[in-house]
Amino acid sequence: MLLSNIIKLRENLDLNLNRVVIGFLISTLIFFTFFFKLELILLLLLILLTFYELYINKIVNSISFILSSFIFIMYFFLGSLLSFHLIYFSIFLILFLFIFQKFFDFIVPIILTIFFIEIHKLILIDRNMFYLLLLVSFINDTSAYFIGKNLGGKLIIPSISPKKTWSGTLGSFSITFIILIFLGFSLFHCFLLSSSLFIGDIFFSLVKRKVNIKDFSNLLNSHGGILDRLDSFILLILLFKFLI
Repeated sequence: MLLSNIIKLRENLDLNLNRVVIGFLISTLIFFTFFFKLELILLLLLILLTFYELYINKIVNSISFILSSFIFIMYFFLGSLLSFHLIYFSIFLILFLFIFQKFFDFIVPIILTIFFIEIHKLILIDRNMFYLLLLVSFINDTSAYFIGKNLGGKLIIPSISPKKTWSGTLGSFSITFIILIFLGFSLFHCFLLSSSLFIGDIFFSLVKRKVNIKDFSNLLNSHGGILDRLDSFILLILLFKFLI
């Protein structure tokens, strides 16, 4: 019994150390792109790796791929005339998937296409805000993981997200809320944006459960795949652009 506990403790320490190291490398890469103004290269890399993960998990079909490509092309021709309407459309698609839980291989690529378009627009308007929101998302994910893992407690929606606890969620929500207040957002916007991080995480957990995968890939080792790190950031960006 003692030996099994020691082994389990060692495994947890190794996992935490691995997450810290990978997290440091990811943070270093993001800082590098910020310092040398390579955010468009970062965006292109995220697009390619994200759609690679959709492909290997069969969360994309030929129709959704063609439609996503068409939306990208139309955006670069029509610009802001098309973009704001896409935000409405993407939020509608997220609600549709939550309610009916069908057509993941068609709808998820479209949502991600709109998300990347909104990131591109935000980068062109205010690159600093893009990096700030990305940092907020990472802090939220990290605090939720470590608070939930150390405090434990009751699970929120075990059928969708088997490890997400009330302690981790409320702790990360509080931390994010305070950070957003410090950044100058109103209380109403702080509440909505902090909530969007949780909803975005749950949304992509639902996608993973429906296609029967634990992580979207192992590109980031213990952190999972690119989408596993962007899941909460996606709705945050869409809601931010919608509100602001």
